[in-house]
Amino acid sequence: MVAKNEGKVVATLGWAVKKVFYLGMEQWAAFYFDFMVAPLFRERGLRSKIFGEAFSLAEASGVALHYTYCALEDFASVDFLRNQIGAEPVGSCHTLRWPVYRKKRTKREFLSADVAEVHEAYLRECGPFDFYSNPLENGKLPGYVASFSGEDAGCSIWSNGEILPERVVSNSILTRIAREAISYRPLDLFSWPRVPAPGDLIKKWFLFDFWAGNPDSAVELMYRVNNLALEKGIDSCEVVHQTDQAWIGELRAVAPIFFSPVHSFTLILKSKEGAMQPLVYPYVDVRDLAGNRD
Repeated sequence: MVAKNEGKVVATLGWAVKKVFYLGMEQWAAFYFDFMVAPLFRERGLRSKIFGEAFSLAEASGVALHYTYCALEDFASVDFLRNQIGAEPVGSCHTLRWPVYRKKRTKREFLSADVAEVHEAYLRECGPFDFYSNPLENGKLPGYVASFSGEDAGCSIWSNGEILPERVVSNSILTRIAREAISYRPLDLFSWPRVPAPGDLIKKWFLFDFWAGNPDSAVELMYRVNNLALEKGIDSCEVVHQTDQAWIGELRAVAPIFFSPVHSFTLILKSKEGAMQPLVYPYVDVRDLAGNRD
């Protein structure tokens, strides 16, 4: 849904209907994404109006669940959805940013695989889930790049570059300082992760269905993806993960600490059944996160 003023987009909200398994039951759900009101048009009720219209259309289509993701610290969005439709935060997930800037030495080979094979392995190794939507239900995955698989690890790669391209709007003070510092000697003699400037296109991959039987395998798989990303001119990879996955600590340990933040997201859900219980282990469709970064 889009609101315009003199040809300019002032507010937007996308939504799609999905089939999900919620606490063991198959139901239809409405997923909301790319919710935005331009700064000059805020405090006019547009946010409530455009979301209310989308919610009414979704309700009329017969969906039983409504959900979206937002940054963990975005309390304003949580309060808005709680007041607007009675939605509540019920689960969470995280992404680790892996900067791509130098080739990594690998000790083992991971073979190219089919995305369905990796997904089946992921479900087998990491499931069952109390909130699940099959990303391959339509037989294709727009934005899909590649998959890798080995005896004890595997993952798939997805890009929003052709679907939802992102550009830097502004940088934090610390980011600006870092960008400036590494441009002077002797720091400019070393290889550093790219720090994009305002206006730059963000070139990144999302890694989903990432599973590993042990930390060493996770690191080796990440190195394999890193080297491919380096060949393709990708600046960073976002590794989608749950808190309790044993390999994530080792992956964070080998990533450059100042360039590898972890972003956390809250799953906000509204059910026609009324009261909702916390979801211990929801499956994350990476496309849901890509449209809800901020």
